[in-house]
Amino acid sequence: MDFIKALTPADTEEVRPGLFIQRRLGKYRQIHPAAWNGKINWKNFILGPNFFKHFFLFVIIMFLAFSYSHDTKELKEFYYKVNYNKLEWCSGVDVEDLDIIREDELNEQEYTTTLFDYNG
Repeated sequence: MDFIKALTPADTEEVRPGLFIQRRLGKYRQIHPAAWNGKINWKNFILGPNFFKHFFLFVIIMFLAFSYSHDTKELKEFYYKVNYNKLEWCSGVDVEDLDIIREDELNEQEYTTTLFDYNG
């Protein structure tokens, strides 16, 4: 019986069947008590108030945690694969490709130096 008394909220009135209000600090608010009149309301006891809002928030947090762990797992696997055998990873690179990259880098460097050296 003490358990049910502990679940029954204080300063609470049942305005209509199923509608409970509680007075706190001079203000009223609607509540969903887990026990009333010596009986446990199992729906409110198990699910609690705002169950769907809290469940939806929990699902979002779990989705973000899973997404983060999945993405970092893929990045770690890629890093280990490249770091384990660098020569195999770079086997498809030709010297001609490196010359094109170097020309692009030189053009970019000339462009940035002309931008910053302009005294107009």
